[in-house]
Amino acid sequence: MTVPPSRSGVRPVSRPGRRLRKRRPDPLIRIIVALLCVSLILVLIAVGAILWRFADRNAPASGQPPAAETASPAPSPAVSAAPTLRPALVTGPPLSQPPEESPPGPSVDPDVWLADAVFIGDSRTDGLRLYGGIADVATFLCQTGLSVYKVEQNQAVIRQGENRVSVLDALGRGSYGKVYLSLGLNELGYFNPAGYAETYGRVIDAVAERQPDARIYVQLIIPVNDARCRASGTPYYITNQAVSDYNAALTRLCADKDVTLLAAPPELLDETGQLREDITTDGAHFRPEGYALWRDYLLAHTEG
Repeated sequence: MTVPPSRSGVRPVSRPGRRLRKRRPDPLIRIIVALLCVSLILVLIAVGAILWRFADRNAPASGQPPAAETASPAPSPAVSAAPTLRPALVTGPPLSQPPEESPPGPSVDPDVWLADAVFIGDSRTDGLRLYGGIADVATFLCQTGLSVYKVEQNQAVIRQGENRVSVLDALGRGSYGKVYLSLGLNELGYFNPAGYAETYGRVIDAVAERQPDARIYVQLIIPVNDARCRASGTPYYITNQAVSDYNAALTRLCADKDVTLLAAPPELLDETGQLREDITTDGAHFRPEGYALWRDYLLAHTEG
């Protein structure tokens, strides 16, 4: 089709249509968006790490102790799998020296001496109840996994009939002339000797309040056998390094308390100060003959 000329005689020139130019994003905006994405990813990673760490630890941030439970004795008490705790730096230095003991007392009749005695402790004390031959004479307030924290917090762990009561409540319901305390194995996983001793001090005060006329015997933590512990899968934090640190703190505490402090029975230990390998089932607990030796040691170290 021919375009007619204009009045001026000039044909109009057809102009091609304009193309819309694509506007490129501002480089600054792209940088800001990228930084926001990176920041979001880092926040998600941090939140995930915090949630994982919180779920992985048994102890809440409030300082509640983790549960380092031990299994029931079969045939003797044994420590079960450990809670996940921060790694222990164990270099294996020698055990701390035991405190100066009171001289062995006169030979006593167990049926007479222990008639008014009560033993408070964890699975090791439960082993003494099972294999020490004194369960029909003395009273035992023990629980697998018992710790000074459970005692102080009045957790209902002692079965009496169809109910459970706390150690301190059960203690207050009787009348005793001797109270034997053996606690510390389950507390090693806290890596906090000072906190252990501080709590133990409050437990001693609570025991004295409920049994003001009783002689309180505090027993140092009996060492373990490191090699057997590792071989048997005993929780990694149960080591002689930890035992030594906790016993040192307990010794300092008892210097200011009206208690009798008892060292570990030497008959249970080898020449290096560790629990004898031939007398332990898992590196931490004893064979029946070991509990008999422990009983004899307690009967030989008496103080009225």
